[in-house]
Amino acid sequence: MGLKHRLIVMNFLQFFMWGAWMMTLGHYGFVEKQWNGAQFGLVFSTMGFASIIMPTLFGILADKWKANYVYAILHLMFGATMCFLPLIEAPIPFFWLLLLAMCFYMPTIGLNNSVGFQHAPA
Repeated sequence: MGLKHRLIVMNFLQFFMWGAWMMTLGHYGFVEKQWNGAQFGLVFSTMGFASIIMPTLFGILADKWKANYVYAILHLMFGATMCFLPLIEAPIPFFWLLLLAMCFYMPTIGLNNSVGFQHAPA
């Protein structure tokens, strides 16, 4: 597989993974867990909270180390964190664990672009 196709697959998987779980989050909280809007509303703010500071912090790490390694490690940590979400029964602990997961995921959006531009031909 050529470089162009690998970059296309990387970008597709970056946003496919996001859409795969984010679109069903409301159904999971409101229908499956029976949480009300006041209990579950804060959960949707985790992405905004994490995207304020975490890309900057992990961007500094990516400048020190190779960006593709930081990118891979963050995705693995995000995946491991997401495996524990179905085990939580209350909305507040769910919020904190999802916030931690978003702290791992949100920097990968910028790192995806960084890795792509680093490897893309001029």
